[in-house]
Amino acid sequence: MTGRLLALLLCLFTAPVCAQESVPAKNDASASDPLIIHLNAAEEYQRKGELSSAAIENRMVLGIALQRLGVIAIEEGDYEEAESLLTRSMAISDSAPTRTNLAIAYMRKDKLDEALSEAKAAQRLDPDHFGTRYMLGNIYYAQENYEAALPELELVFEKAPDFEVARALGFTYLSLKQPEKARALFEKTK
Repeated sequence: MTGRLLALLLCLFTAPVCAQESVPAKNDASASDPLIIHLNAAEEYQRKGELSSAAIENRMVLGIALQRLGVIAIEEGDYEEAESLLTRSMAISDSAPTRTNLAIAYMRKDKLDEALSEAKAAQRLDPDHFGTRYMLGNIYYAQENYEAALPELELVFEKAPDFEVARALGFTYLSLKQPEKARALFEKTK
C-alpha cells in the first residue's frame, strides 16, 4: 500500500528538462522512465523478501525524485533549493544530468567557477551528454572564453541543432571575429 502511494506521489513530481533525460510518451512511460523502472524493481524485490535489493532500488527512486524536484526548483527560480536538492540527489546517485542541472543552478546564481566545476564533472561521467556540452559552451561564453566555448557549441549544434544552440554558436563566432561563419550559420538555419 505505501509503495503504491509513494509511486503516485513521485509520479506527480516528474518533469523533463534539457539536461535531464526526456520522459517518454505516456503509452510507454513505464517501460523506459528510470523512476518507474526502479520503483517497480523495488516493489518486486520487496515482494520476494529481498529487502537489501529493495533498499538499493528505493535509494535510486529517491535520487531520481530529488533530481526532478531540483529541476522544478530551477524552473521556479529557487536556486538555493535546487542546489540543496541536487546535492542530496548526487549523494545517492551521481549522474551527468544531475550535475548539469546543478551547473545550471550555479550559473543562474552567477557562480561561474562552481558551474564550470560541476559541468566538467558531468562531462567526465558522460562525455556524450549534450546538455552538459551545451552548458559548458554557455559557461565558457559567460566567462568570455570564446575559444573554449566554440568546440562545445559546434559539437552540440552538429549533433542536435536547434535555435538556442545556433544563437549561442552565432554569438560565439561573432565574439571570435568570425562573421563569415556566423553568416553561414544564419543562412543554414533560415
